[in-house]
Amino acid sequence: MFPGNVIAIFDLELTAWPGTAARNWSGPGEYREIIQIGAVAVDIAAGWRETAAFQMLVRPRLNPRLSPYITELTGITQAQVDERGVAFPAMLDAFLAFLEPDTGAVCYNGHDDEVLRENCRFGGLDPARLDGLPFHNLQPFFRERLGRD
Repeated sequence: MFPGNVIAIFDLELTAWPGTAARNWSGPGEYREIIQIGAVAVDIAAGWRETAAFQMLVRPRLNPRLSPYITELTGITQAQVDERGVAFPAMLDAFLAFLEPDTGAVCYNGHDDEVLRENCRFGGLDPARLDGLPFHNLQPFFRERLGRD
């Protein structure tokens, strides 16, 4: 299915406020800024054995104060982001280094590839840095298998 034996599966947590997802972050001052990324790499030839893990907190720039809503939803606190969060460019460098050169797929559920590109633009980085990554949205697969829209 995928070239190479290793696939990476990642997930993002974003800044949010009540109703943000329903509005698709279209309200004034609402941006899908990454506040956390988590990923695992698995070797599918070795029975889906986990080969590496990655987790990092990110300090949002456009909305540096987390909303009580997102703190309650994720458990990520302002103190954690302030103390351990890194700037988005540093996180992106670390995430790209985490991906092995022979990673056959970089998988996510939803639109996380778009969010990574948005955050590149927010941080003044060229989103083309992500071109060529073998992104795969798993959401259609799960919807089909689970029979949900």
